[in-house]
Amino acid sequence: MKKINTLTIIGLGLIGGSIAKKAKKEKLAREIIGFSRRKSTLNKALREKAIDRATVSFDKAVSDAGVIVVATPVSLIPIFLKRCQAHCKPGCLIMDVGSTKEEIVRRAEKVFSQDKFFVGTHPMAGSEKKGFEFSRADLFNDFICFVTRTKKTKLQALKKIKLFWKQLGAKPVVISPEKHDKVVAQVSHLPHVAAVSLLNCAYSNIKFIGNSFKDTTRVASSDSNIWIDIFLSNRTNVIKSIDKFIKNLRYIKARIKGKRKAELRRMLEKAKSVRDSLI
Repeated sequence: MKKINTLTIIGLGLIGGSIAKKAKKEKLAREIIGFSRRKSTLNKALREKAIDRATVSFDKAVSDAGVIVVATPVSLIPIFLKRCQAHCKPGCLIMDVGSTKEEIVRRAEKVFSQDKFFVGTHPMAGSEKKGFEFSRADLFNDFICFVTRTKKTKLQALKKIKLFWKQLGAKPVVISPEKHDKVVAQVSHLPHVAAVSLLNCAYSNIKFIGNSFKDTTRVASSDSNIWIDIFLSNRTNVIKSIDKFIKNLRYIKARIKGKRKAELRRMLEKAKSVRDSLI
């Protein structure tokens, strides 16, 4: 991708702020504009020189942008995409970074005209912390970023978005929105459900927990409003993943109840082998 004349980032939280810092570090754009409804966030971004210009005017933020990144909570993304269609110029390339994709992409493809190009993305990097103060330029380094493709996706736009994420340090993986939501329900959304359940089960003995429990439940410190949006946006796949998890728990329960050591050992060793392969 050639250097972007104007890169606009809508939402300067952990993800949006990290995109701004990395784009600035790699000189990916001649100008980076930050949009936020919080002036305090914009002032932080300006002080840290993550952006060149700040505005609380959406029209001013996107009217001259060549690339727009919508980095807001999932429930707000469709609203801002609709506003992008109304205010951005022809030829503009628009992407979101939401944790769910099927609903967002479907709604976006109904909104954008033929001369404005949308591609849904989702970087699999982040933290239980939120806000610009936790953003950093290396957040995406060596992490997968899903880049969605449908029958309506323009190939040239897809190529540009893949390159953009490579320049941010990520490893882009092209996937359909439907497949994306099934995958993340198991590897991202279900772990959050499990962490919440563990804490709710053990809260009366919380003063006795050790580091392993803290590590296992770290993600439960995330913002509840963000995760409510994610669960509801991807509810069908999340429910299927919960059902699968319950089935596995019942299997384990039956083996423990029946004192079936050999089957317990096979199960534990299989899990250990999978986990060790991730290191």
